Amino acid sequence: LEEALAKAKTFLAKEKSQALVIAHEDARHRYEDKYLLTEHLTHSTLHALVNNLMALGLSASDLKKIKEWSSNSSILLRFKVEERCVFVREETKEETIGQIIETATTFVGIDLSSRKTSKHVYSEYVYDVAVSHRLEIIRGAAQATSAESTLTVWNYQRSVPYISRQQQAPLPDVNSHDDVDITWLIDALSPASSSDAQGSPLAAAFRINRDSDETWTPVRNPQVQSVATEAMKLQGWTQGVSFTVRRWFDITMQNWSKHHRVEWSRIEQAHRQVFVPVVAFFEKADVEGSNHTAVSPQLLSLFHREETRGLKEVLESVDTLFPHPADSKSHPSLVSYSEARAVVVLHHMAAVVDTFQQSVDYVEAIMRRQLVAALGKSVTEADLQQYMSYHYRQLYRPSYQPQPWTVSVRRSRKHSPEGAMRLESRAEDFSVFAPGSRGVREGFQPIETFTRSFQVQPHSAAKRDDVTADDYDAQDLMSFPIAAGVEVTFAGERHVHAWLRSTFAGGSADTLRLVAAAQQFSSFIVVLGRITSSTTFDPKYAFIVQNQEEVTIPLSLETIPNAKHFRDAIESLSPKQQRFARAYRAMQLESTLFGVVILQIKPQLEKALHLPADSLTKEIALTTDLMDLFIQYQIPTDLLSAEEGEASAGSTTGEAHGAAGHNTSSSGSSGVVPMGTAQVRVQQVKEHVRQMKAMLQQMKDEELKTREMEKKFEAPAVPPQPQAFTEQVGGLQGFMAKRSANLMDGARGGVMMMSAMSVNSAAAATPPVVEAAVMNDAAGAAESYAASSSSSSSSSSSSTAQPKSHKAVAAASQLHAVTALPQRLDDAFDRLDSGHATRPTIINVDEAWTREKRRPALLATSAKTEAWTAKDLQREKTAAFELLDALTRSGALLMEQAALHVVVSTTHAFADSVMECVVQQNRNPIEDLERSSLVVVSQLHGAAPREVVEAAHVERLLASSGGGRGYEKRDVEALMAGDAGASSGGAVKSTAA
Repeated sequence: LEEALAKAKTFLAKEKSQALVIAHEDARHRYEDKYLLTEHLTHSTLHALVNNLMALGLSASDLKKIKEWSSNSSILLRFKVEERCVFVREETKEETIGQIIETATTFVGIDLSSRKTSKHVYSEYVYDVAVSHRLEIIRGAAQATSAESTLTVWNYQRSVPYISRQQQAPLPDVNSHDDVDITWLIDALSPASSSDAQGSPLAAAFRINRDSDETWTPVRNPQVQSVATEAMKLQGWTQGVSFTVRRWFDITMQNWSKHHRVEWSRIEQAHRQVFVPVVAFFEKADVEGSNHTAVSPQLLSLFHREETRGLKEVLESVDTLFPHPADSKSHPSLVSYSEARAVVVLHHMAAVVDTFQQSVDYVEAIMRRQLVAALGKSVTEADLQQYMSYHYRQLYRPSYQPQPWTVSVRRSRKHSPEGAMRLESRAEDFSVFAPGSRGVREGFQPIETFTRSFQVQPHSAAKRDDVTADDYDAQDLMSFPIAAGVEVTFAGERHVHAWLRSTFAGGSADTLRLVAAAQQFSSFIVVLGRITSSTTFDPKYAFIVQNQEEVTIPLSLETIPNAKHFRDAIESLSPKQQRFARAYRAMQLESTLFGVVILQIKPQLEKALHLPADSLTKEIALTTDLMDLFIQYQIPTDLLSAEEGEASAGSTTGEAHGAAGHNTSSSGSSGVVPMGTAQVRVQQVKEHVRQMKAMLQQMKDEELKTREMEKKFEAPAVPPQPQAFTEQVGGLQGFMAKRSANLMDGARGGVMMMSAMSVNSAAAATPPVVEAAVMNDAAGAAESYAASSSSSSSSSSSSTAQPKSHKAVAAASQLHAVTALPQRLDDAFDRLDSGHATRPTIINVDEAWTREKRRPALLATSAKTEAWTAKDLQREKTAAFELLDALTRSGALLMEQAALHVVVSTTHAFADSVMECVVQQNRNPIEDLERSSLVVVSQLHGAAPREVVEAAHVERLLASSGGGRGYEKRDVEALMAGDAGASSGGAVKSTAA
């Protein structure tokens, strides 16, 4: 541009040249001036290309005739070539190499030496090379054979002898043609521009349709993009013709003497001296030069006149490189000045197209630099995600704002957390973390989700101290299998998280992971799987987290086609193929319900062992021993539970402690509780655990002694039966089942093992001091226990939890709405997103799990990280299910201290990067994500968008619609009118509403 401006000042008047400036971001102008600049660049390109066609030999009358053809026919520019190479003869030639002295003799200074001349004999092959080529204008492909529909621009026949020492033809026999469509170029011209032989002031009928929905920017619109595409095809055609002439030129130069040979570069680079009138210039609109506008048509006309003059001058200089036609016999050639002139013009046409492409890209670059200057940086995908986190907090009411996916695992707010879980994505480019994302490491931060929460409640008539599964509606509970015929049923909290993620072209792939971390002396169970119905959960993985362990689970994301793309893909399939595709896609949509179940261990231990709430909170060693016995030895809870027959008056059966998972509402009270005090019961369990451990140790000692004896005498002993220990434990189960009635004779084969347990368990487990305390504080303890049983707690406290409703809502209806959420989202996006940019997304669990164990040391904390294989994952799942089998008595006990977290993911996919969306598509990704989030929130909560956003943003949302990409104006109006919830089938309102 700087060179073009300097050259323009040489042929323009001083006043006009001083008014010209290079278009750039600092030149003050309007957005409309960018449209005018692009139109002028396109005008100049079209006019320059027509001038070049006329320089190739097209006359003004020919151009007028072609213009008439273009009214109802396409116009083709054809370069037709016929090459023929005929072998003439073979000639034998001799070439003297040098002389060899055979005998060296001199006499009186006279050289009398004998010499022998060395000659090289070779063959030369003579070929007759003939070339015929024509440049034609064809009126449509159908009339290509008609003489009246063909206009010949040139027709040349050349021939030359070619001599080679290789018996190989220099050119193959060719009869071909190369076509390019120039209808777009002829249609763009008005009669005024085609009537002048050298081109009159530009009057090309070109204008950008600014009102079209397909017009995004001054550059990204159908009119400019069509010219750019067709011009690139024309450029490719010119390069092909030039390459063909270059082959002929090389053959010609071999027949010329060194003094007359011409360098190809002189022809190829001659066009560089010609002024290219396609220039991105602004013209000063006022004297001060503070405002600028597009260049006037008068200046554009002067540019084209300079181009015509310069091209004529260059062609005349090329003529001097070749002999006059009268000397063609003395200098036979395949290329003359005519072909050389054509090559210069063709190279100039390619330069015009190149300059046009660079110029429109430059206009786009101006907009990009202006945007960067306004923001101070080039916005990345991470920057946009950070802004959307801020924007959602301004847009939505507090009850509907997205929150980081962090879960604090705890019995209630009065209890310390057992641990935490985080669903995180890598955030290397984030300068700050979102609120609530403390503790993240390695560039990860919790994802933000829209959340709907509710609590599964028993019947209002049920007492808190004897709640069982029968006190709930069967449709409110969920269950999952852990063994053949054994299912774990759980109540507790339900959290539905809707995650709207965005992807941009060129962005890095999401690195998603689920992290579960436990506090010291704490533990809980995590089960991962899919929601298959409103009452069933399909477990895929399960594991126990305990004692400062941190388990990291890598996740991967899989997008599936949306409803529009799915319909388009199966449209032409057979009915059976369509039914197959629909059935499989229904399974894919259901797979988007990724479930995480968190089950607390201590509350369920207390319930299974007949212990009051919080009895095991400070019994760390006892809890550890119990878990070891349950997991490693599969000891039934009946063998370790507190006695049922030692309850004081007014006690009920062991099932009366179904509410053991609820925390006490007060502390420090003492007295008698039903079925004995907490201290007595804990002592009973401790004694049972001590006796069981002693028995197991005795069995280990005996097995060790047996092995030592076998080794000592080297005698083949009877191998221990694998089922021996199982049989002994089985006998122990039968023995301890009758322990409450003090029946010792029913455990045949287990008397010796139980000799240490023959003492009366009640007397051994109730020391005199404890018994006195029980009697003294009976009344206070009873009152305290009643208060603790009536209090309600939650199994986990999530930062994503929403405020609870003041109205009672059926949990079964809400669970059904959760399972239908993927289909409702799919239908809503299909109806409201005209751009069809959203995709349902499946969250998959990968197998590269790791576990980090932190071991306290004297001065620091050391950590050991281990990777889990597929075998390790199966082992962890088995251990977790065995513990659940013991905690629930093979599914007989309900787990109340549980939390189900369901994550539904939707991906809004952008075809370009953030800056390209804004600059090239004139598209605001903030508004697109904003409206996609409105669809998600309205479907999640069953509420109209007007109810979830702040009132101040409603009018702005309606006013910012339109633009032809993403959400149309009608889409936004329907969305704000509440149409997003039309397919929800009367889904219940969110408790947050």
